[in-house]
Formats: sequence, structure tokens, C-alpha cells
Amino acid sequence: LALSASEKKDYSIYISDLDMPVMNGRTFIANLKSIKEDPIILVATGVGDPEVVIEVMKQGVFDYILKPFNFDQVINVLRKSLEFK
Repeated sequence: LALSASEKKDYSIYISDLDMPVMNGRTFIANLKSIKEDPIILVATGVGDPEVVIEVMKQGVFDYILKPFNFDQVINVLRKSLEFK
């Protein structure tokens, strides 16, 4: 659903979780990058494992947000993303 919506419309920022029921975040990111040129992608994850974060960052995501969400962290990451955009 999210991929088909992004094919029809451009969004400033894409936010994906790593663990999703239909498609995992890594697959979503790879597919999104194949249909959009340089999308700004943020990853939400409850996994604090540095290896997982590094692997996802190597996919070209802009930043990540750790769960449980800290409101200030989310605002800062969104602000940084929009300034980059």
C-alpha cells in the first residue's frame, strides 16, 4: 500500500519501521529507492543493536528513531530531515 501510494505522489519524508507484517523495512527501503530518486527515509526501530542500525544506514536512510519514541528526538530528526530537503 505504501509503495503504491509513493508511486503516485511524492512525499517529503518517508518513515518506515523495520518490523512490519507484510513487508519488512529493509525490503520496503530497497523497493522505495528503486522507484524514487534520493528519497529521505527515516527508520523507526525498537532494535538498539548497532549492527542492525549500521546495516540500515548503509541502505541510504537519512536517520533513525529509536522506540519507544522520545518526542524531542522525533522532532529533532524531522527538523534535520526537512532542513536537508
